[in-house]
Amino acid sequence: MTDQFLASLANLPERSFEAGCEILRQGEKRGQVYVLLRGSVEVVKSDARICVVSEPGAILGELSILLNIYHTATVRTLEPSTFHLIEKAAQFLSENPVATLHVARLLARRLALLDSYFSELKTDFVKVKEQLKEATPAQPADTTALTSFWSKAEKGIVQRWYLTPRGD
Repeated sequence: MTDQFLASLANLPERSFEAGCEILRQGEKRGQVYVLLRGSVEVVKSDARICVVSEPGAILGELSILLNIYHTATVRTLEPSTFHLIEKAAQFLSENPVATLHVARLLARRLALLDSYFSELKTDFVKVKEQLKEATPAQPADTTALTSFWSKAEKGIVQRWYLTPRGD
């Protein structure tokens, strides 16, 4: 599917950026979508790095287009990177079923993984909560369970925040 999607973009302009360039800025609204061809970017939300994206076919800026909202994160190149630029992205998606299906699958994959992850996290949270309820001054709660829970939560959110296509 990713190859078919990239082939459907062949006539679109390519834009190249040096390392350190901001291609999308949190809080702005540009009406554009970038599709990564080569290179890597970081996705930063409120000064926290959410993830690094380097897989060709990764789509950047799609939430802003689909929800008609401002960009929810800043995207910055980590190395020289090349993208297909989709200028009128909403119109492009409405006229290009291959691209729309690609975006839908990407978003569905993100949702499924986040749903699974939050289910696991809730189970772990209940276990930690029970340990805390059972704690007494004579036998305090095991803080390693809390530390482990927090670490798992933080790592899982970062890993699942932005998923790239896997060539389905």
